[in-house]
Amino acid sequence: MKRIYITLMVLALLTVNTLKAQVIAGWDFNSNQDKSSSINATTNHSNLETYSLSRGDNTSYVDISYGYFIRAKAKSTTGNTKADGLAKKDYFLVNLKAATGYKLSLSKIAFKLRGSTTAGNSPNTYRWSYSINGTDFFEIGTSDVSFTSTDNVGQLQPDIDLSAITNLQNLPATTTVTLRLLAWGAGSSAASDIGIGRNTSGVTANVLAVEGSLLSTLPVELTSFTAKPQANAVQLNWQTASEQRNSHFEILRSADGSSFDVIGRKEGHGTTQIKQTYSFVDKQPVNGTSYYALKQYDEDGVSKLYDAIPVKISLTSSLFSVAPSAAGISIRVEANLSEKANVSIIDISGNKIVERQLLLNKGTNQLEIDNVTLTKGKLYLVSLKSANISQTAKLIK
Repeated sequence: MKRIYITLMVLALLTVNTLKAQVIAGWDFNSNQDKSSSINATTNHSNLETYSLSRGDNTSYVDISYGYFIRAKAKSTTGNTKADGLAKKDYFLVNLKAATGYKLSLSKIAFKLRGSTTAGNSPNTYRWSYSINGTDFFEIGTSDVSFTSTDNVGQLQPDIDLSAITNLQNLPATTTVTLRLLAWGAGSSAASDIGIGRNTSGVTANVLAVEGSLLSTLPVELTSFTAKPQANAVQLNWQTASEQRNSHFEILRSADGSSFDVIGRKEGHGTTQIKQTYSFVDKQPVNGTSYYALKQYDEDGVSKLYDAIPVKISLTSSLFSVAPSAAGISIRVEANLSEKANVSIIDISGNKIVERQLLLNKGTNQLEIDNVTLTKGKLYLVSLKSANISQTAKLIK
């Protein structure tokens, strides 16, 4: 049996993650909050820490209901090129950041744009770009996109595919990714409005949605670990929400909470996003309170120790019988180890007739308690107790 000495570590239970692409941040603007300098997503993945939308220059906002708008400052009279729009901050910014213990991957932007209802007023071209340091931006796609709609409720735009951009995959929790929507090409009118939206009253569909996934950075996401006594055994059960290159688990047991023995092993499921359930039965537990822990090993040999849990069990002998003998009583008992035990005989009135201390050997013991006077036909209770055994049997002389 291999012995391991460990310092107990706190087990952080995490929420379930998924690799499947889904909307991780969405804005519907049904609450009509378009004056705000920054708006958090209406709906967001629980493992996102940052999920905000803002304007490049919030002083240029336009109060149009059920959307998020700017009034472009780069106009045909003063210069309305892409560079002008960037200089005038005619853009929107989406900031996303994974929570600690997760990494973020982005796959798609779905959105709706609404410009002025008068042709030629609003910016007529846009381009998305991204940054992972807040300073250097890289354009997404192969070309700028034309926009000329005058629909009052806006127009759905072609989805922006992010899945092939390596820099937007597996971003750690220390990285904030910024998605920038820059618009330019406005006319000379003061009503050079462009915005994300719009919805109509009572409609809660997203007008801006970012899809992706959040994956736990832990090799194994352990969601539960329990230990329950069952007769002369302890039943261990644990469950994982996801596993990455999981080789196996070692099952550890300790009588004092600091010195642990390896008592078993369970093979892992490699890499999976499907919930997995494990079980193990300790058929030779320690009497009283003991501690169980899991140690998980990656395929490369790196291990992680999870917090130990206590369980209390009172072991009973599987064999215990008593019978009268010529000199007193005969006791047959099975012991899991060598130890001292106390035997007492009590009558039905509760009077203690005799009490003796015996030495049990590991295995089956045949013991004689002599010099005991019992009344014929009377009922007695014979009890045997040790650190690991507690048994009582009836005896009639």
